[in-house]
Amino acid sequence: MRRYLASPWVEANLRHLPKGGRALDIGCGKGRHSLLLLDLGLEVTALDRDAAVLAELRSRVPPEQLPRLSTCAEDVEVQASLAALLGPPFAVVLVVNYFCRPLLPQILELVAPDGILIFEAWAEGNQQFAKPRSAQVVEQRLLRANELLQLALPKFTVLAYADGLQEDYEGRDCAKQMICARRQESNGSGKGGESGCYSAMPDDPLASFLRPGASRATLLEDPDFGLRFRLARGALPWLDFDVETLLSSLEDFDPTAARSSQLARMERRLQHGEQEAAPSGSLPPFSVTAVRRRANGQQLTTETLDKDADIQELLKSTALRTPQDVLERGAGWTLVVNHLQSTSPKLQALHQQIFALTGLSGGMNAYLTPPGAIGKPPHVDDHDVLVFQVAGEKKWMLLDANRELREEVVLHAGDVLYLPQGIPHHAAALEGTSPSLHLALGLHRLPLSTAFVLAAMLTVRAGREAHRLEASRLRLPNSFVEEMESRGQAFAAFGTREHWLHQLLPEHLRLVEALHPDDLAQEQSLLAGMAANLRARGRELAELIRAASPCPDPRKALLRAGAAGSDAELLEVAQLPNKEFIDLALDAFWARREHVLDQHFAQHGPLWAEKATDGAESGPRPFRKRRVAALQRAGILRINGFRLALEGASMEAARLFLKATSPGLSAEDLPAPLRSVGSEVLHRLRACGALEPADCPA
Repeated sequence: MRRYLASPWVEANLRHLPKGGRALDIGCGKGRHSLLLLDLGLEVTALDRDAAVLAELRSRVPPEQLPRLSTCAEDVEVQASLAALLGPPFAVVLVVNYFCRPLLPQILELVAPDGILIFEAWAEGNQQFAKPRSAQVVEQRLLRANELLQLALPKFTVLAYADGLQEDYEGRDCAKQMICARRQESNGSGKGGESGCYSAMPDDPLASFLRPGASRATLLEDPDFGLRFRLARGALPWLDFDVETLLSSLEDFDPTAARSSQLARMERRLQHGEQEAAPSGSLPPFSVTAVRRRANGQQLTTETLDKDADIQELLKSTALRTPQDVLERGAGWTLVVNHLQSTSPKLQALHQQIFALTGLSGGMNAYLTPPGAIGKPPHVDDHDVLVFQVAGEKKWMLLDANRELREEVVLHAGDVLYLPQGIPHHAAALEGTSPSLHLALGLHRLPLSTAFVLAAMLTVRAGREAHRLEASRLRLPNSFVEEMESRGQAFAAFGTREHWLHQLLPEHLRLVEALHPDDLAQEQSLLAGMAANLRARGRELAELIRAASPCPDPRKALLRAGAAGSDAELLEVAQLPNKEFIDLALDAFWARREHVLDQHFAQHGPLWAEKATDGAESGPRPFRKRRVAALQRAGILRINGFRLALEGASMEAARLFLKATSPGLSAEDLPAPLRSVGSEVLHRLRACGALEPADCPA
């Protein structure tokens, strides 16, 4: 049982602390945090220059904890070396309400590799709340803007950060700067943990954040995925996209014409493999809104412009072309540009990369906010979001279920924030000379969640004959899709966003990587784990359905009604022999993936690709793979929104090319019986954006 109240910042970041090891509490005072660290099982060194308060601290420690407490009555500001005074680095270094600028670099060096630093101290601006004794106090005892952040990076992975006014913080208004960070391991790459300042893939930092490799935690495989936010400092790759680029796309905004162009692209259905290249060229934005929050007495009121004529008038009257124009004439309006990925090949490539990496679909919007302005009011998204801070700085306020502030996160240009669905939040651009521009990319995980996979298993089992799945090569039958979707919604209604029904399978990433279920035949441990998990979850869902009481929410009650009778089916499926169960689970997951792929590319269009002029050109020239969203079923290979109808040697050659690991691919790399079709297959894969010439700049 906890006996001592921590500061709100320490309290919010206790989840990052290790379960054991040495901890240092600098400027411990009466020891409220030292006592807390002891309660958490750590070996604590309490450091303070006042021997009397240390003696009092020892008197308050239970006898069984005293062996784990060391006290050090020293004035650290007169020490030549803190390392010489305190010994080896610590697993946890805690500093609350103490700061001496000359000592800060030494304090950071006291954190061991993979150790945690929690630091909070008064910041510039606190003078308005507590008058300093002298100018020297301001110079030496108040943190400058982003000072902790600048010192911590790049040696630390920043887990949480806040800088600025804190209202009613431990009973008073104040200005504070606070950080929680993990020291990178000695080889320069962090373990990942709850955050992601990943450096193992410097050429592709965003991919490193999403899927850094088997040796470290990945975003989607983290147990907290879907539950907690994660922050990656500097993980955004260069996009060749900025405030001026966005504003230039809004010149002569004509939503009617732009919408017609978008619909024409969406309605163009690429036939299986006969299309040589995806449509090229950018399309203008067709959906823009504006939102502004302004003070009205003691409250903030929200104004919204969402009619095309109003947006056209706003853009015409403000004539925004540069960041300075936004500063001078933005009038506090946040411009929201929807479906942004179709306006730029670079943005579509980013959009495609994340879909290929995660298997999760969603759109991309841009938010341009003048300095100091507040964007949208507090709200909740029904999908996960990746936030890419492109320019300026923005403070994100993450709220609890009661809309009380839970955590603040400040994003700087280049940062990436993962925000799960269901977390109330709002954001404001920081004061300064630059507007804030961020992109928000949705990640809809419910269609591939445990609830929807279980629903697909029942639908596949009941519908193999009724829907003639094996004969439906190009796409799943509408009747099958409708039943699969309605059952998925019904099952999901028995849980909230935190519930396992709404979470991805633990094996999700490996399943998304595979082209065909046969590619997983050798991964017996993965298949066994998937089967055990889905059997158990099926039985749990059956119990939820049987034990469900009347639901007061009419919409949820209507959805749950669609699960009537499914409890018996779930229990029957759970009793299937292992091989039959695994085959059914894989078929169900592939049905879900196929539907997500088809829906994604129907809405967002296929990937733009360089047109391959002829098949002969692709022969001797080596190629390299690009990240692709690909899946094979019934003789159809889906790649980046294209459907290739391939048979026999051509299908086998395509599969070998897509699974190859060598950097340079050519027809000569294929087994002899397949080389005759190799050049043509390379040509078609290039037209689908799956390959590019090996001599192209990466």
